[in-house]
Amino acid sequence: MQVRRSGAPDAAALAVLGVCGGADTFVLEKDGSVIGAARMQESCLVQCVLAPEWRRRGYGTFLLRRMLRCYPGAARALCPENAPAQALLRRCGFRPKEQGEPWVRGVPHDDGENALSVAHAFLKEHVRAGMTAIDATAGNGGDTLFLCRLVGHGGRVLAFDIQPQAVDNTNKKLAETGYGETGKAVLDSHANLAAYAQPGSVDAVMFNLGYLPGGDHSVFTEKETSIPAIGTALSLLKKGGVMTVCVYSGGAQGTAERDAVLQFFAQLPKAQYDVAVRDFKEQAGLPPVPVCVVKK
Repeated sequence: MQVRRSGAPDAAALAVLGVCGGADTFVLEKDGSVIGAARMQESCLVQCVLAPEWRRRGYGTFLLRRMLRCYPGAARALCPENAPAQALLRRCGFRPKEQGEPWVRGVPHDDGENALSVAHAFLKEHVRAGMTAIDATAGNGGDTLFLCRLVGHGGRVLAFDIQPQAVDNTNKKLAETGYGETGKAVLDSHANLAAYAQPGSVDAVMFNLGYLPGGDHSVFTEKETSIPAIGTALSLLKKGGVMTVCVYSGGAQGTAERDAVLQFFAQLPKAQYDVAVRDFKEQAGLPPVPVCVVKK
């Protein structure tokens, strides 16, 4: 997902949204398709629109925040002319100083922190060269490569996914970046982790629960397999080993998996595990929730 200035090829997509193009129009693109757009005019926000099927999921706020970061001075003189734009501004903390005056506030604080950045920062503190790690949900290989770089060429990373596309993408990424001998993705479910490692033999495990970015969104993780897999992964960890779980929700998958996973971690014995959960309730929509665990 990205926010960028619109170009000539976006004209048809913008027309469908009812947005005029131009140099000060920014588009929100997801999986190669334009799903929203916002337009500035003389440093004033005059339009912010999302495709109907993508509304009420936090994408509008994401578009607005990113656009403001790309548009110097915009946040100091925002004069929205439509109700949707005003609603988005209010959710981001903007207010008019006085009735009829421009909406003012500095660009909303956004240091880029999210569930994945929290998980990565935690793992950087604990994972060292030569260690053994598992990426239980390979996806497109981003986390697998991240773990490979942490453990170095003397370490080992094993990744799992049930979708051939994910496995192929991951192994290709590792080969292209010189980590083909360090990490490997296998076509198998994380439900079968116990078949690949002995209890107490793994230093770190990552889970990103949800669906494959850019893949079939009707295929996603579910609590019936995710929770047993997390339990198995905990048994594979060494003492002092760590785990991160980023729990995504919304869309077809709903919130059932998120709630069940958080309940599972809340019930872990405190004498055996340190568990930290960070929520992003200040963000719009259903932001992912990161869970960081240390096995004592």
